[in-house]
Amino acid sequence: MKKPLSLGLSLLLLLLVGSCSPSLFAEWVPKGPFGGHALKIVLDPSNPDRMWVTTKNGKIYYSSNGAQQWTLLPLTLGENAALNSIVLTPKNPMVLYLGVAEDSIIPNAATSVGGVYKTVDGGKSWALLEATEKWPVLSLAVHPKNTEMLVAGTLTGVFRSLDSGATWKRISPQNHPELKGVVSLALDPENPNIIYAGTPHLPWRTMDGGASWKQVHQGMIDDSDMFSIAVDHKDPEHIYASACSGIYRSSSRGEQWVKMPGIPVTNRRTHLILQDPVDEKILYAGTTQGLWKSIDGGLSWLKINLYPYVINSLTIDPRDHNVIFLATDRSGILKSSDGGVRFRAMNEGFINRNMSRFIAGDVLYATSLYDGDFGGIFSSRDQGKSWNLSANQAALQGRNVISMAISPSNPKVLFAGTYEGLLQSEDAGKTWRSITGEVTPVAPRAPSRQETLSKRYVKPTPVRYVRLPTAKIYEVTFSKSSPASLYAATAEGLFESADQGKHWQQINGIGSRNAVYKVAFHPTDPQWMAVISAEGILLSQDQGKVWEKSNLQIGDYKVLDIDLVPTSPVQVVAATSRGLITSQDAGKSWELSGGELQNIPINQIIVSPSDPSELYLLSRGYSQLFHSTDSGKTWNRFDSRGLETIRPLGIWMNPGESGKFFALTENQGIFQYVP
Repeated sequence: MKKPLSLGLSLLLLLLVGSCSPSLFAEWVPKGPFGGHALKIVLDPSNPDRMWVTTKNGKIYYSSNGAQQWTLLPLTLGENAALNSIVLTPKNPMVLYLGVAEDSIIPNAATSVGGVYKTVDGGKSWALLEATEKWPVLSLAVHPKNTEMLVAGTLTGVFRSLDSGATWKRISPQNHPELKGVVSLALDPENPNIIYAGTPHLPWRTMDGGASWKQVHQGMIDDSDMFSIAVDHKDPEHIYASACSGIYRSSSRGEQWVKMPGIPVTNRRTHLILQDPVDEKILYAGTTQGLWKSIDGGLSWLKINLYPYVINSLTIDPRDHNVIFLATDRSGILKSSDGGVRFRAMNEGFINRNMSRFIAGDVLYATSLYDGDFGGIFSSRDQGKSWNLSANQAALQGRNVISMAISPSNPKVLFAGTYEGLLQSEDAGKTWRSITGEVTPVAPRAPSRQETLSKRYVKPTPVRYVRLPTAKIYEVTFSKSSPASLYAATAEGLFESADQGKHWQQINGIGSRNAVYKVAFHPTDPQWMAVISAEGILLSQDQGKVWEKSNLQIGDYKVLDIDLVPTSPVQVVAATSRGLITSQDAGKSWELSGGELQNIPINQIIVSPSDPSELYLLSRGYSQLFHSTDSGKTWNRFDSRGLETIRPLGIWMNPGESGKFFALTENQGIFQYVP
């Protein structure tokens, strides 16, 4: 059974459209909120102000000023491309290599974006090394002296190039049962034939350039994922390895290992071990619970910063080895100037968050998912120039926000829909509480004497309320034409509150257990409502008292959005996976739009709040936005420069400023349209 599509995510963004009209001239500018998930970080030893950071979803950023500002580089690999490794060539740091694999549990060989990518200009342009096409590359290494030698670790084994990536040769046995899934590599700086390969089950070594391999694990706990291997830069007999079972060192090129004590079990999932470039006795261990440091070659360890950062990568400035940069989950790029004791965020321009919702007024709000202490609900009081974290996941009671609304009567009152019910804030998003409503019957107003004497008088009964379920809240919104009415579209039906969530009534006629994904209102007539539910499209012309199911035959496609256009008669417009459909007779009959919109999936419909004849349509799959100024009779394309490589979630129009748009992307944050 297919899972119904959630429309709770804010549909907010525009990308380039294919249409017959000339494009408007403008661009989209990224606005943040900056930070998020960073995977790998490297710097240029000859000019450490130059740095590169990769992500798990196909993005790479560059900084020329020591991480003070980041710029997204033009690499278009898609969101399923994990940039697992980045290495630069010591003799020419403008030459870099990227190791890419499809970020999927079951990689698709036919569509894989994997391989080794190369740039010779610091990342301004990239080229896939042809021989590596569709390789699931997990690790890379360039020899520090013989810089034409490049080694790639893949899901299927180890490959080597001796000509800067032009040609490659497999140097590990084909279909080897153990020597595969090579997540880490290390090269002996003195002897290029000595290569170390770390796998999900212990390390391997070749002494003859791959002609033969030996599993070198004596002294290690069995079944230790080898996240990283490091060769001592002054004595290649000494090597270090980090694994899920802890940290190890060897003084015999791996023949015998000694487990280094001092790091507790809870911190032993060590993603990397790095030797200080200045003092060989200083070692750093980046774990899933924070940063550890040894000043005696690994004999003892100290957690120098108490916060449990999830550290994916680490690099050190050779000019001042107290300057350390971390690439982390959730907190992005961090910098320390005191050897790791204190860190500060260096994320300006860098963003890789799982965004979910965007709403706006005088204050902008954006929400992110699964960001822990570093995400949740962000706010901006200067139209996106700067952002503050109003509430992290702890303040949100551990929940992730997927829908949000601002009270029209009091902008400090906010509502946030989550996977486990509704939250309310009365202080502009700083503190939150769960609300389900009171169920105590409310006595009706006492009738006047004149009313009681009337022959038509019927004694009113107390209003009975229900609890708002602690279920998934796909959408929470206020009626456009009746702003005192708050609606919650939930996995268990549609609910209405007339008193800011204190009391709730379930809207009948939709089905008490039918999920409602989207609710739409007429901009001026409160009688008209439309919903998308598990049963399809339903319409009401009496403010939700009676509902009529539309005659739309859904078949094998999905209804993704719906809205009401205040024409005469009222026009119902629905975005579907097959295109835009419209009804002029309250859902009795439907027409599929042709022309430029024919067979193009439409995800979002936007009706301009200032001019109802102005409409916008978003097609996420085609990265296109369509624009109409005549209530949908004709369409033209809208400019999307700046968003060509970024998948949109949807768009938002500022009701107070004509022509001003904000856009929310899936993991690149918010963009602003600049005419």
